[in-house]
Formats: sequence, C-alpha cells, structure tokens
Amino acid sequence: MAVISNSFKEQLYRPIHSEDIGSEPPDTSRFIVPKSCQKSYLRLVAPWIASTFSLALITGYLLFQQRNSPAYLATSLPAFQTDIHDAHPYISYEERVFSGRLAFDEEIGKVYRDIDLSAPQYFGLPSPEIDDAWADLMRGEFVRMTDEEAAPYTPELNKAPHSDDYHFE
Repeated sequence: MAVISNSFKEQLYRPIHSEDIGSEPPDTSRFIVPKSCQKSYLRLVAPWIASTFSLALITGYLLFQQRNSPAYLATSLPAFQTDIHDAHPYISYEERVFSGRLAFDEEIGKVYRDIDLSAPQYFGLPSPEIDDAWADLMRGEFVRMTDEEAAPYTPELNKAPHSDDYHFE
C-alpha cells in the first residue's frame, strides 16, 4: 500500500481557493483551457478527420465503379477476356443440377442422402456409371489444338507434358 505524506494529503483535500473564502471571487482564468491547448488538439485531430473523409470518398468511388463495370452488370459473359478470341463464338454455358443432397429425418433421427435416380449420379461407391457421368460433365475440359491452330500462339503456348498436345486454356 502506498504511503501518502501529510503535506500531499493537505494539498489534495484542501478546498479550491480556500484562501479566497470570504474575499473576492476566485480567478476563473485558471479553469479555462488555454487557446494553445485547443489549437494543439485541433492539430492532432485534423489529420484523422481528413484521412477518414478521404477513405470514405475513395471507398464510395470504388464501390460505384464496381457496380457500373460490365462484369458486375452482365449475368454471363461469353468467355473470359484472357481467353483466345477466336474461340469466343464456340463457347457456351450449360447448367447442371446435382442430386444427392443430405437431409435429416426427424422421425428416425438420422441423416440420409436424397437420391434422384432419374438424374446422373456423381457421388457414391465407385462404379462405371459414376465415371461416365463425370466424363460427360468434364467433356472438353482440355480442348486439343492442331499444330496449325497453335502456330500463332506458339511463342507463349507450350505443349502439355502429359499428352504432348497443345491445349486451349
């Protein structure tokens, strides 16, 4: 426990302006914050206000730009802009619905897999049907190119090591 000297206690608990009691009112200038402190406070706060305002402006601008970009507005693009432009007319999209969701039966208290036998099965024990479904799903993943088709791109395009063919990427 800290020991406080008697002189400190007297200073600490002495009423403010006790010597002025009964005489003229105390000098209030000691209680007003000097203007130099107000200026230094403003100097400390001003950079934070400026940086917060700048950050808000930049964030608003970037969000506005993103929402007006073609990638944000388009529901589906024919291809990525980095793809080979000659292939754009031949690219199409296909939507697949996967069956086999996991469901919970509250009556028996167990999880089961809801299987739709009319749809292709992609999950389960290994079987030729599952392999065929995946082969059909992934068809054309690596489209082969002839040497003539690859000729304009050969400085940057390399042959795939596993098949020794050129592939569209």
